[in-house]
Amino acid sequence: MEYGLRLWSFAADMNGDGGVTISDVSLWFQWLFFYPGDAFFYNVMLYLPKVTQFFELTVSSYGGWVSGVISYILWIITMGVVGSIYKFLDQN
Repeated sequence: MEYGLRLWSFAADMNGDGGVTISDVSLWFQWLFFYPGDAFFYNVMLYLPKVTQFFELTVSSYGGWVSGVISYILWIITMGVVGSIYKFLDQN
């Protein structure tokens, strides 16, 4: 089964209409926000087939609400780590 059916590399023309327009901007943010959750799903589907089967994960899970929750948590952790590093470097 093909699990990579997501645009993993950035493309300026996200909607594929042949030009970069204002419609692409929201898709850029969507692509970036869901990237951590979708990458998590991709790795689960690729390396843990029993877990994939139990939770019924498919490529349609990319960009869904569970991927959104996972992405949100990972972005919060990332911002906390970056903030802590900045604070540490600012004190020195």
